Parts: sequence; C-alpha cells; structure tokens
Amino acid sequence: MEYLELARAGRFSEGNLAERLVALSAAKLLIYGLQKAGRDVTRDKVIETLEKLYHFDTGQTPPLTFSPNRRVGALGAHIIGVDLKKKQLLLPSTWIELESP
Repeated sequence: MEYLELARAGRFSEGNLAERLVALSAAKLLIYGLQKAGRDVTRDKVIETLEKLYHFDTGQTPPLTFSPNRRVGALGAHIIGVDLKKKQLLLPSTWIELESP
C-alpha cells in the first residue's frame, strides 16, 4: 500500500514492480542508518549502525539482518511460477529461506 500511495502521488511511470519495491526497501534502510548514525553522520557510523541491524522490517522484503560478517540482508529468494500461455507471473510467490553459512 505504501508503494502504491507513493506511485500515485509521484505519478510513477510503468516499470518492474519488484525492482521498485527493492529500491523502496533500500531507501528505507538508508534512511534508518542515517537517522541512527546521528547528527555528525559519517560513513563509518552508518556502517556501524547497519551492522547491528536485526530483523529490520521494510514492509516490502523479508526482515533484514546485518552484522560485521553478514553483508546480505535477507538470505533466501522468492520462487515465482510463470504461465507461459498467458505470459504472466503466477502470484503469490513463495519465500524460500536459506540457511546461514
């Protein structure tokens, strides 16, 4: 719903919805990191803040977790079917969680 409201207000052009939702999630993550880093923000402070992130909910992705040794927020993938006759995706997709290394 949040994306749809932004799309209506900003009059977004047509495009790949999945890419746009990931971009919105990345923007939320960056905003969070900048806010938590404080007034005298530096690259190191933002990285330090994000490395402490645990189950951050963007609303568009599975909860994101980072650490000094983990640089991927969500370990897994959406599996989506395709209807070749209708040339469209079969939704909803299924999230497959990967095990941490």
